[in-house]
Amino acid sequence: MSIIHALILLFLWVITSYLAIKNIEEYYHMQKKVKKQNERIGVIFCVLVCLLFRSVISTYLIYVLMFNALYYVIHKVFKNKYLDKSFYLCFVIPIIIVILGVINVENLHFTTYNLENSDITKDIRMAYVSDVHLSTLSKGKLERLVDEVSNKDYDIFVIDGDLIDEFSKDSKTQEVIAKLGTIKTKYGLYYVEGNHDLLNNKRRSYLTDSGFQVLEDESILIDNNFYLLGRRDLKDKERGNLNSLTYTLDKPIILLDHQPNVIKNMDPRVIVQLSGHTHAGQIWPLGYFLKYGYYEDKRLIVSSGVGAWHNPVRTSKYSEIVEVNIKKI
Repeated sequence: MSIIHALILLFLWVITSYLAIKNIEEYYHMQKKVKKQNERIGVIFCVLVCLLFRSVISTYLIYVLMFNALYYVIHKVFKNKYLDKSFYLCFVIPIIIVILGVINVENLHFTTYNLENSDITKDIRMAYVSDVHLSTLSKGKLERLVDEVSNKDYDIFVIDGDLIDEFSKDSKTQEVIAKLGTIKTKYGLYYVEGNHDLLNNKRRSYLTDSGFQVLEDESILIDNNFYLLGRRDLKDKERGNLNSLTYTLDKPIILLDHQPNVIKNMDPRVIVQLSGHTHAGQIWPLGYFLKYGYYEDKRLIVSSGVGAWHNPVRTSKYSEIVEVNIKKI
């Protein structure tokens, strides 16, 4: 997300919160049920809960504020007396949205991208996932992920960052990584770090013991056909310069970089950069401000991710496993 987008979102959030406060204050003041100062305190508390409380409730309250702001604008524009009776929809509709979001986050979709390249010696079939965020990952979803990928007979499987986050318990981390290590591919399992899961020695050992090769500004030649180059995360102070990592490589490159930041004049041998990080917004309407999908001009694919950060809710896009097929031409 650019600084401009971040400032726009901050501005919209401030305006939304203000309008929501005005709407709830005016409604209850008109009904003479609650004093204005007490209602203001209650709404401010809701705003704080949205920002600080890690649960589905915080997502619900975010939508309560959004719908109250929308209601306030509509009420002021149309001044329809029947709108007064629909005030409580501002609290009911968010319940429906959050329930659908909890259901949606459990669904796994396959998204397939078909590319072509003249420099590889044979076709490539691979799968990658990003942003698993195992702290909110259910056992059933993990089982489906492992089964779906194993049944496809891919050349390689990649976890493209943020498997772990600040809420992940160590016992679950080890258990999930061990399960992911049972995925079967022709040429192995690979891992690059994300902004949440900067690796320590213990986490790195969980991955390597389960069969993952961790690529930290390192490349590996796959089947004498292409290089898989994994970057350290953008926030990692030890992250190197991309050109210094590619100049000795003499075959096509698939670049793994958790955050979708594409450098100018990227090495022409890079077939595609595979990224995640954005969750495609996760919570609507954030997806309008964040990268997702295939950007042919940038040779970039951005996944919406498997999991959900902070809250197990997804109201923007869907959780996905990304399949990348590269055909030799």
